[in-house]
Amino acid sequence: MYYRPCGHCHYKLTCERKKSISLAAKELGLTSVRVKCNEPYAPFPPGTVVEAFSPWWRDGITGTVSGRGRTRHDKIAVWLDESPEDSPEQRIACLYPDALRVKDSQLVRVCTECGKPDGYKNRHDWYCETCAQVSDAR
Repeated sequence: MYYRPCGHCHYKLTCERKKSISLAAKELGLTSVRVKCNEPYAPFPPGTVVEAFSPWWRDGITGTVSGRGRTRHDKIAVWLDESPEDSPEQRIACLYPDALRVKDSQLVRVCTECGKPDGYKNRHDWYCETCAQVSDAR
């Protein structure tokens, strides 16, 4: 049986919720279950400073979590402090929770509208009304 949110979850071996859903699914004869669960994202709330790793990057890159990926909800969107060497324009990466390591426990404020953390520059193709109002107020 496959549980969609459990693929990259840190708690999948000891999760009581998964065990109870599995038992109920077996009783009903189900082979696949789609469950909404926030546990895989619990260690990475928006604003968490992380070190991100990718097989395409030589080294880990520091960044700030802005939320879940927009198209892949099992991934986490991270604003990178620097661009990877293979993509000089890339400043946002969507990565699985397994590819992230919490670096600092202090949270950074993140825009509720667009997910941009404080201290990051807007890209030339990026515009958010909420961020523009905050920068005008300063």
